[in-house]
Amino acid sequence: MADFTRKVDQGLIDSLQTKDLFTECLRKDIESGRIFFAIRPKRLSFYRMGRSLFNFDKNGFSAYSKFAFVPTQKEAYVTEAKLGAMHIETDFSKAYPKILERASLYADPEALGVSNLYKFAPCSKNTEERYFLVDIEVVFNSAKDTEEQDNEEELDDGKKESKSDRIDILLYDNHDRKLLFVEAKTFDNSEIWSARDVQPKVIDQLNKYDKQISNKKDSILEQYTNAFAVYNQLLGVKLNAPEDVCGRCGLLVFGFKQPQLEKAQELRDRVISYKHKCRIIGGSSNLTAASLFKEFAAQ
Repeated sequence: MADFTRKVDQGLIDSLQTKDLFTECLRKDIESGRIFFAIRPKRLSFYRMGRSLFNFDKNGFSAYSKFAFVPTQKEAYVTEAKLGAMHIETDFSKAYPKILERASLYADPEALGVSNLYKFAPCSKNTEERYFLVDIEVVFNSAKDTEEQDNEEELDDGKKESKSDRIDILLYDNHDRKLLFVEAKTFDNSEIWSARDVQPKVIDQLNKYDKQISNKKDSILEQYTNAFAVYNQLLGVKLNAPEDVCGRCGLLVFGFKQPQLEKAQELRDRVISYKHKCRIIGGSSNLTAASLFKEFAAQ
């Protein structure tokens, strides 16, 4: 079973800083909140609206094919006879605006909601802030299948389907040096609903996440100490090494309409009755890392 890690070789970090795609394109969009930077085992990843836009490893940059195949021709329409003469842009930097546009087309509602928090990710523009979004889609091996390998199958959108516990959001209080995990669901997600006498599927999910956090607390602190050192070096931020992790994963639900307010309040009360933290909001566009962290930390 692979260990949970957020460590990469210094050589990979040094190499990234020589690449035009990072220095001229990605870094400015990290600062604007359009791109989220994350550390993954043996690679660095860049996300756009919940989709893995680019990965960078010892072989350089890579991108999922449906995002990266950008024709150099600017015509909106092309005849069948001209297909053979079409050329593909071979420079990621030149194709960058189109790659962003294509990735945005595949954003699912939950990932899109989470992406509203990208502007609170570590970067030189918010170095004095207290609360940050420090990771997304944090994957652990399944708490139920700890003796099995984490079998993964690639989907056609570039994501992975696996026997893993995948938590959507990781927040950080840079003053108290505390991490907090949050799972995100849209209001119409079937996993949060069930008959009154049946436990919703999301409760079992949160129970597994809480178990992972408890079992892997030391590893989580060690690995995000590694990650924060990389963020500080690459993005000009001043993150302190984490010292603690909130022991319970919060549940964020968004996307309900005003006529559904009573139903939303009932859902929140039900989740809390299972001893889990829950926040339910209409839209996520005004969500902040500070408000989310404070509310879950206070519950």
